[in-house]
Amino acid sequence: MTNQKAQDETRLSATTLYQATDPDLFDFETTADLEKLTDVIGQPRAVKAMEFGMGIEQQGYNIFALGPTGTGKQDVIRRFFEQGAESHPVPSDWCYVYNFKDRHKPQAIELPAGLGVEFRDDMDDLIENLETALASAFESEEYQTRRQTIMEEFKDRQSSTFEELQRKAKSQGAALIRTPAGLAVAPIRDGEVLSSEEVQELPEEEQERLEEKVEEIQDELQNILKKVPSWQREMRERLTELNREMANFAIAGLLDELREKYEEYPKVVEHLDAVQEDIVEHAEQFLNQNGQQNPMAQAMQGRAQQQKARFMHRYEVNVIIDNSESEGAPVVYEDNPTY
Repeated sequence: MTNQKAQDETRLSATTLYQATDPDLFDFETTADLEKLTDVIGQPRAVKAMEFGMGIEQQGYNIFALGPTGTGKQDVIRRFFEQGAESHPVPSDWCYVYNFKDRHKPQAIELPAGLGVEFRDDMDDLIENLETALASAFESEEYQTRRQTIMEEFKDRQSSTFEELQRKAKSQGAALIRTPAGLAVAPIRDGEVLSSEEVQELPEEEQERLEEKVEEIQDELQNILKKVPSWQREMRERLTELNREMANFAIAGLLDELREKYEEYPKVVEHLDAVQEDIVEHAEQFLNQNGQQNPMAQAMQGRAQQQKARFMHRYEVNVIIDNSESEGAPVVYEDNPTY
């Protein structure tokens, strides 16, 4: 009886098995509407250690978290780093640009966050405007006139030199004639070239005189022919210099605008200088070959356009790290770090 009485005294009724709470005390429908807890509960030493460790802004320091699996160590550390990163500045953008001195070693340029993409877009706009600006310069009346003048000077020098030699040859009984092998000197009489048989019929003294004069004119002809390549080289150099001058004039304004915009960034200005120098150096790459209608010429022109498109890639900017949409410093997770 005693045991039964004791059990009856320790039994709980249904009303004592729960704590009643008035739902009107809460301003949410379910706990899904509540913000997640950000505080670490029951780990004051761990919190202080994290705060201390994150306050050391030097390389070589690490956070080492030790504890049983499943206690949320990674979540806690991640939360601390993400909260701390919000107050740090956004890191720089990094771009790769073409190295005109060594194409196998692209140059890296650091820019403030968001400016890398802007620099890339500005260079894309420059590339689009280059061909128009250069085409206008090379199709201008001034360029065509100056180019024609240079070529005419070469032709006049060459023709006047040969004409002078021709007059000298005629005065001495010889003439310059064209053969399948090129120019040659031959004896003449009454304006007609003498054949070898006709020369043999002449008196011996006359033959010797003609032979001497022909050799003399032939030597002068050879000296002139030796000069022709140097004249042609001089003409090409003058045309190249004219192309550079016109190209520089055409693109200077475009690049000056970019230099002014990025004047605070010496590496960008240095790269723009190199771009301008390279464009001027390869101005012929931007010239269009129009007026060619036959299929082979069109095919060659199509290949030239493809080569030009590939050539233009050297002026593009490759944005390697873009922080234009970043807020604060990044938190990087490396689940499988190596030494």
